[in-house]
Amino acid sequence: MCFFGLIEAADGCSAENVVMAVENEMSKFRLRQDLLEQDNSFIAICTDGASVMTGNKSGVAARFRDKYGGHVTAFHCLAHRLELAVDDALKSVTATNHFQAFVTTLYSLYSQSPKNQRELGAIAAETEIELLRITAIFGVRWVASSYRAVRAMWRNYPALYKHFVTASLDATRSTMERTKFQGLAKKLGTVSFLQDLALMKDVLTELSGLSLKLQARDCNILKSFTAVDATVAVLNAFKSAGGGKTLKKLSRTCTVPATLSFKGVSLSQGKPGINPGQFLTAVIDNLNRRTADRPAVVQDLHMLREDNWPPRTNDAFAIFGEESVSRLARQFGLSTRAAVEAFRNYKLEGGKPELELKRLFTAAELNASG
Repeated sequence: MCFFGLIEAADGCSAENVVMAVENEMSKFRLRQDLLEQDNSFIAICTDGASVMTGNKSGVAARFRDKYGGHVTAFHCLAHRLELAVDDALKSVTATNHFQAFVTTLYSLYSQSPKNQRELGAIAAETEIELLRITAIFGVRWVASSYRAVRAMWRNYPALYKHFVTASLDATRSTMERTKFQGLAKKLGTVSFLQDLALMKDVLTELSGLSLKLQARDCNILKSFTAVDATVAVLNAFKSAGGGKTLKKLSRTCTVPATLSFKGVSLSQGKPGINPGQFLTAVIDNLNRRTADRPAVVQDLHMLREDNWPPRTNDAFAIFGEESVSRLARQFGLSTRAAVEAFRNYKLEGGKPELELKRLFTAAELNASG
């Protein structure tokens, strides 16, 4: 039995308090600390990367290693690394600033004004468009909230544009308000803004999906990195193809200048917006950089997966993965020779893994039969 603690330090929280909180939770699940100390069952903790968690001398990880053994591995949460990678990408591509500012203004308009909410709701119902809640964007944990905001804008595009135009002509509003809505309508009714919106929708669809996978209860350390690599591959495909399906569909729609329109809204070209290739490159590069640090235990556990083994006809098959199994056995206080023999038998015969190997499979959360 292995235990992964998933912990995040609150502001101002000490390492000692975090350790106490985790051990209290462990006791609720009847995980006895004395047994964990004896049999190396506590193998890793996943943190938010804060210094209180990872400090070499007195951080949470160091305290757990002192108490439960030097084999305990500290791991920076991949979902958190995803958020940091996208934040880095946004900062490096300054063309995204205008898009961020527009959506932030949109959020303020509808979150702070019941009147604007009612008017938009009436227009959306009139045009038979589902009104989705427009949420904050580009804040903490921005991937999920930004995806919802962008999806809402895409689906409610005609209603938003109509509301902006109607409000810009509303004599009951102040001159300043009418001017503001007029500017928003002008910005919204451009090809360049729609291209930015489509690009963000394509990218955020993938990143939001990745974020949900990384936060799923059945996700483990191996599945996490596999999901990251798969998402990077999709984003690279977008880059090669000139964008995802939303951006490509929009490009096909907006091809004839004399008849530029989208969902019934006449469009102008507008100023150049975000360069798709540049933004996708920034996201890919920063995601790769943020996830490049993969603990040795991850690489070793990866060798236990049958789909990573060479063909049985390959000479390397006979001893494949044995160095990794030996390292894992030493790390978890098992007999290296017994673990290697068990791994050889499992590779050749399959079926239920022997006891010496079963704990390594548990660490990797692999679906070994039996």
